[in-house]
Amino acid sequence: MIKHTNLCEQKTLIPLKSEIQTLEFLTQIQTSKKYRLSANLSRVTLTPHQNTFVLEDKNYKNALLINRRRSHRTVLCDNDVLDVGEMILIFRNNVVPAGSIHRPASKDLQLPIVGIIPKGPVQKMTPILTFSGSTQKIPLIRNLITIGSSNSNDIIVKGNEVALKHVKIYKVGASWKIQNLLTQETTTVNGRRIDQRFLQDGDEVTVGDSTFKFKSGKAQIKQTLKSKTETAKKI
Repeated sequence: MIKHTNLCEQKTLIPLKSEIQTLEFLTQIQTSKKYRLSANLSRVTLTPHQNTFVLEDKNYKNALLINRRRSHRTVLCDNDVLDVGEMILIFRNNVVPAGSIHRPASKDLQLPIVGIIPKGPVQKMTPILTFSGSTQKIPLIRNLITIGSSNSNDIIVKGNEVALKHVKIYKVGASWKIQNLLTQETTTVNGRRIDQRFLQDGDEVTVGDSTFKFKSGKAQIKQTLKSKTETAKKI
């Protein structure tokens, strides 16, 4: 059975070789616009394994995502989504349907997270970070916070791929901005690697091997007003 990747933009099927290969072939794909790819694709390999492939990323600080999560070694199933920089691919293999291979839970689900503890009530306009695998909601009660594995950070995330001081999130006027603090570290927003950018409500941010969602205070106010309006209409 031949396995394919599917380039979403053009719906182009690309057959994969039945031998070990790297993802360097992606640089040869003709697209309508230029996509920035992850670095060192010669170190990302596809190895045949039981009617499918094992994808292994040997770049410790690469921005390659599988199903929107960082993973250095994964057995691919049908419909797996691969983010290779700005290029999005879908793996096609009907022989190995999604869910047919047991995958251990992503290690970021076990990461201990320590955030700022408010001393009093949190204002309604305060943005909130919700980390993947945790019910804990961390409010941004300061105008500047840092995230990293060191105990000196405002939010401490223990992970093998989280730097001592990885990113900072700070207020700019009425908006919030995230900035990667070290060029060799990986920070992505909605699957795309960033150096810095303004955050929007619902943005999914990956810091090393930990993922969280940004919920803006503005969105919370809008939701409250909407609920009050709907209640008033019913009355």
